[in-house]
Amino acid sequence: MKGRLRLRSIPRRLRYGIRWNLLPKLIVVILAAVVLRLFFSILGNSGFIQNNVDTDFFKTVLSAELGSVNGMPLSVFSRQSLLSGQSAILTSLPPYEFQIAADDGFDGEFSDFDTVGSIYTNPPDKANTSGEDDRANDGTPSSGNPANEYDDSYDSASDGTKSSVDNDPNVRTVTIIPSSPAGYDYADGVYIKNETSYDIDVEKLLNKKPKLDLDIDNPVILVVHTHASEAYYPEGEDIYEPTDTERTDDKNYNVVRVGDEVVSVLKDRGYEAVHIREIFDYPSYSGSYTRTLKAIEKALEEFPSIRIVLDIHRDAMVAANGSTYRTIAEIDGKNAAQILLVVGTEEGGLKHPNWRDNLTFAVHLQKQLVEDHPLLMRPINLRPERFNQHATSGSLIVEFGTSSNTLQEALYSARLFASSLCNLLDGLAPQ
Repeated sequence: MKGRLRLRSIPRRLRYGIRWNLLPKLIVVILAAVVLRLFFSILGNSGFIQNNVDTDFFKTVLSAELGSVNGMPLSVFSRQSLLSGQSAILTSLPPYEFQIAADDGFDGEFSDFDTVGSIYTNPPDKANTSGEDDRANDGTPSSGNPANEYDDSYDSASDGTKSSVDNDPNVRTVTIIPSSPAGYDYADGVYIKNETSYDIDVEKLLNKKPKLDLDIDNPVILVVHTHASEAYYPEGEDIYEPTDTERTDDKNYNVVRVGDEVVSVLKDRGYEAVHIREIFDYPSYSGSYTRTLKAIEKALEEFPSIRIVLDIHRDAMVAANGSTYRTIAEIDGKNAAQILLVVGTEEGGLKHPNWRDNLTFAVHLQKQLVEDHPLLMRPINLRPERFNQHATSGSLIVEFGTSSNTLQEALYSARLFASSLCNLLDGLAPQ
């Protein structure tokens, strides 16, 4: 019949598709895909998505899920990779107004803050000329009254002489401290940069005693290093043979040495600690968390009295232009590397029923550290990933400084941290 489609001239596979009306459905699907592609293209070009994503600019190199993105070097994530790389760990730098180039380059300069936080780099005797409030980590005015601006002439060496890291034009020295609770979960000096969808009541956590049940006659603390090869800025006598960028398997110069310092102070204060000094991220970075978990489980089986697991790392803050950031706090006339506590949850999909117990411990420890050394701590970072913290109810990641801090700055922080941890445990341990 004229006008009718003759199916016999069409291959059998296509005949059934046409008879069951699959062709119109296929056309509709294709058109819908084109419309959606056009919609998101227009939306992306308008900058709406980019300007409403809080990237925080930096990622750390502390999680096993990080490694590298598609085999690329560890450096600052572009915005697109931040959207797709859900396992990325972001630092607690507050959001701020900025412009970013089409190639996702960061020019190494921060715009003025008008929202959450501040970056202070001037020495204590300089006046605040920025108009921003000077704040310590507890939200009170800091005694040093540093200016909210960059000062490349800042002599950060405590003896009045500049070190090589101070003279390095690619390193910017900063102190990260919130200027207000806006953008954070906050109570009583404790700030949490919440990267999850969970609602966190910091005050309620502070009113709850950490679930530790310490037996101080036996080892109660385990120190491990998922990324043990993480190293610091080569400085003075602390020069090492790198096994990778900013990494070394020499335990005298990587974060294992920082762990040694923590354990030494703990033992001096009467707290037995087990230190696993094994390197799990070299020669293969991939799978380091899996290998660390096996070591943790073995240690818990051998020492069932362990309640606290500290996974010690160091951070890395790298701008797209290659500039790196060194986070310090001047304490008693000496530079200490700022410390970051990272707490995992089960939002990433891995079973982790006790993550709130870990967070309770973290906020109490943060409060103790803030009271002892107000500028030492960056805000707690709450993340979707688990990070092996399901092993105990007192498991944390502790990052001592960045790759641009010196080993001596990290060791000083380690002593301060361990001392404050002991202060907290003294109040929790049975008398």
